[in-house]
Formats: sequence, structure tokens, C-alpha cells
Amino acid sequence: MSIPAVSLVLPVYNVESYLSECLDSIESQTFQNFEVILVDDGSKDLSGKICDQYAKQNSKFKVIHKDNSGLVGAWKTGVNAASAAFICFIDPDDIIEPDYLKKFIDVQREYNVDLIIGNVGTYINGKSKNIPLNVPSGYYDYESIKSKLYPTIFNDGTFQNRLILPSRWGKMISKTLVLSNMKYSDSGMTYAEDLSLIWPTLLSVKSLFVLKEDDDRYLYRIRTDSMIRGYDKNRWKSVKLVYGNLYQAFEDKKAKKSLYKQLSLDYCSSLIQVYKNEMKNLQGNFSTDYKLIISVRESKITSEIYNNEEFSSLDKKNKIILHAMLRGGKLENLFVRRL
Repeated sequence: MSIPAVSLVLPVYNVESYLSECLDSIESQTFQNFEVILVDDGSKDLSGKICDQYAKQNSKFKVIHKDNSGLVGAWKTGVNAASAAFICFIDPDDIIEPDYLKKFIDVQREYNVDLIIGNVGTYINGKSKNIPLNVPSGYYDYESIKSKLYPTIFNDGTFQNRLILPSRWGKMISKTLVLSNMKYSDSGMTYAEDLSLIWPTLLSVKSLFVLKEDDDRYLYRIRTDSMIRGYDKNRWKSVKLVYGNLYQAFEDKKAKKSLYKQLSLDYCSSLIQVYKNEMKNLQGNFSTDYKLIISVRESKITSEIYNNEEFSSLDKKNKIILHAMLRGGKLENLFVRRL
């Protein structure tokens, strides 16, 4: 059997309502030299059985059943099992359009790049909408990456406004790059975990290609039951892990000061999200909120960053929240909590 050109890695957990549509979209690809690694992460619904059914019918599909370890642990398992030189991550509740893989492969063969950034859209109730690309399409060598992308690649100074969408999905990445950078991803991450892989990858890549906005898309399903939309009790722990590891990655890769500043700005945006998340805690009160604030202030990352960066570009409301978190007293935080 020939080695596939690309391995599609799908971490699967309790998505029985969406999984078949996702796998059907994969089977319908016009480019067919691929393998699918389905990692059933201890699903409690019929997801595991659906995976087995597709693997029985199609030899391209391979299933790994494992005890639940979370999203990061699942996709790491998939990467380690992949046999192709390139990886595409797909979440099992999303879908891909027919020429999605073909566009990646055509570009890789022509330009020999290690990272290709694809076209992405949202998908809800059978309708799709493009997510605009902030980067002009085309080939970028290392000098172009440094001069055209690095100035705002991680944060342009406003609230979580990143030049390149920091998701695992919507990209084709060389397995070598993934393996060398997934050490920065931790199984304890439940929020912003994709940053811990994609940002170190962007610091490592020597050339990349951005596809056109009219190319076939990765469609990200909008789900009202998604964990990211409800209260996440692990949010602050995850943010500490993600950004702690990112600072280590930036140090390992000898990132320039301007890139550190972008990382600092983005970290503070995530702190604002931590604060807003805590407001969704129906079991919480001002006492628990303030304990969280003290924990944030005591973090080594926070103390080093906030003393050295300017955040004038944040909008008024977010600036108030950030100041209350990091410098405000109890009275100020009580006021902000009621905003």
C-alpha cells in the first residue's frame, strides 16, 4: 500500500449528531490519496461505533479507541499514528468542501512549503459564511514572513485581533513541524489550546502559502452547546498553561521583542475573557471572583507583562476590565462586576 499524501486527524468525543456529515464530506473529496485517523477519546454516545462503521466500509479510515484524555491528548495520539508527511486537523462536527484537500496538495507540490493556510467559513443550519482572510493570498518566503506577517501576526494591538486564524483546522502542516512543536501543547488545556501548537509553528516555518478566498473551504460549525460558549471552570488554568508554554516557545525560538509584545497583548485579551467567563459562573459570587483576580495577579506571567506593556489600543470597556483585574481594589472590581 502506498503512503498517503496527507493524514487527516480527527479527535472524536460525543459528536454522534454531526460525525457522519463530517466523514461523508471527507469521503467526497476529489483528491483521494489520504488517510483518516479517527481518535475516539472515550465517547459515551454512538460516536465510536460510527467511526468503526466507516472504517469497516473504507480502508482509508483507521480508528483508535482510547480512554478520555481531552482534546489535546486525542489529537496528539492521532499525529503519532499518522503515516503521511502532512497533517490536516479536522474537528468531527465540522465539514470540508469537495476540493479542500486538492487545493492544499496542488500548492504543496508546486511551492514545496511546510504550511498552507486555507479558506475557512462558518456553518450553521446548513448555511455557510466566509471568514475573511486578513492575509493576501500567495507564497511567502522567510523574508516575506518576517516583513509582511510578523508585524501583526499574533496581535495587532486590539482585542484578540490576530492576523492568522490560530486554529489547528483550516491548514495543512508538515508532520515534522507538528511533531517538533506539539510539546508546547498540554492535555490540561481546554481553552485556546490551538495557540500552543500554531503559534510555535508560525515561529518555526520558513515558507508558507495562503490560499485564495474563493477556494474550497473548511466549514466550522457554530454550535450553541459548545463548551467555549458556557462557563468553563478550567479557563484560568488553561490560560496559564497556554501562555506559559507560549512564552517558553518564544524563548526557545529566540523571538524578537516586537513578537513578545504581541504575545503580551494577546495574553491580556485572554485575561479579559477569563474575567468574562467567571461572570457566567452561576455558583460564583464576588468572593470567588476576587480569589480568581488575586490568583491572576500572583501569576509570574502577569506581573512581568503588565509592568512593561502599553494597552491603550484596547476599547474602553475591556480596558476597564483589565485595569480592575490587575490593579483595581475590591470596590472597583465590585463595580465592574455589575457592568
